[in-house]
Amino acid sequence: MGALLAVLTGVVVLAAGARALAAPAVVPADPKATPETRDLMANLNAIRGKKLIFGHHMTATFHVTKPPAGQTRWSDVRAATGEWPGMWSFQMNFAVEYGQAERMRENIRFARGLGAPITICWHMRNPVTDGPCKDRNIDIASVLPGGANRQKLVDKLSQAADFLKTLTDAQGRPIPILFRPWHEFNLHGYWWNVATPEQFAELYRSTVEYFRDVRGLHNLLYVYNPNFRGSMARGDIAANFLQGYPGDDFVDVLSMDCYGDPRRPGVMQVLDEIVRLAEQRGKLPALHETGVAVGGGYARRNADPDWYVELLDTLKGDPVARRTAYVTTWYNKPGQYWVPYAEGINGYDAFMKFYRDPYTAFSKDVQAMDLYAKGAGDDAGAAGG
Repeated sequence: MGALLAVLTGVVVLAAGARALAAPAVVPADPKATPETRDLMANLNAIRGKKLIFGHHMTATFHVTKPPAGQTRWSDVRAATGEWPGMWSFQMNFAVEYGQAERMRENIRFARGLGAPITICWHMRNPVTDGPCKDRNIDIASVLPGGANRQKLVDKLSQAADFLKTLTDAQGRPIPILFRPWHEFNLHGYWWNVATPEQFAELYRSTVEYFRDVRGLHNLLYVYNPNFRGSMARGDIAANFLQGYPGDDFVDVLSMDCYGDPRRPGVMQVLDEIVRLAEQRGKLPALHETGVAVGGGYARRNADPDWYVELLDTLKGDPVARRTAYVTTWYNKPGQYWVPYAEGINGYDAFMKFYRDPYTAFSKDVQAMDLYAKGAGDDAGAAGG
């Protein structure tokens, strides 16, 4: 009962040699969150510092390797390690735009059957022009509550809510989802990037209110997710990170996306601050999207072959950053890959060291943790590496 007791008493238990830090118990921002959603959040909190869950985006939708004969579902993570990833990441566009709702639902139910946490992001099309997500021709104020184009945004949110309502486990219970709306809002490539910090906070809050209060979805954990910028580490890191923050009543996970060398200036300072802020506010900290490089990953010329070991050593060696709950990498397909999928492929040796380290958790570890059961995080330290 050690880890669970730590959660209930508000003390985060750290790995040997790290200093204990008092922190509030984690509780979903949604007061009506389902029991499984509450248990998942508490168990993810209980394993922090002992296990780092590894996730992969669209892992069974796109891959470079061919599935063995008779396999209807496959992943490059499984090709490399013999296991599925510990966490499964999905893209809402496949359900609401690309006509693949049933296949996505099947994969989510399969992942839930493995006991894996599930996360969904969304590159929503411009709700006003119906152009791609990178169409920045929009007045953000017009899609906020009371705006002239608000209903156009609500119509898109409604499509996602309809899909989310169908995500149930083998017992018919809603599957908990780590939902990551409006990610990387501090970049310049998406239509929601044109929002001021105040507008973004309102956009985020109104999104949560629609799913939670209007549509009655109580199985979502909401992820606040800016992109790392070197400027974030200059001056007041907490204030920089929280620009656009919608408030503690609307967020469950504090995270960032960060590609490239994790040892470069500022990265660990910002991640450390994310962990501290999360522990102060009763949230989960995460490195939600990461990888060796943007624009192709290991398919890029001169991609760092040791990146996975560098990430592992950097996180494990920092007593604060090692309390990150999970990391996810982007998806593989011909011409791009972030998970080295076979011996001889650039980065494979480092990835296998990352996989074999007792600190990282793939599907077998996650199944042993039973993260959706009350108090299951107690046994995380005993799970194999």
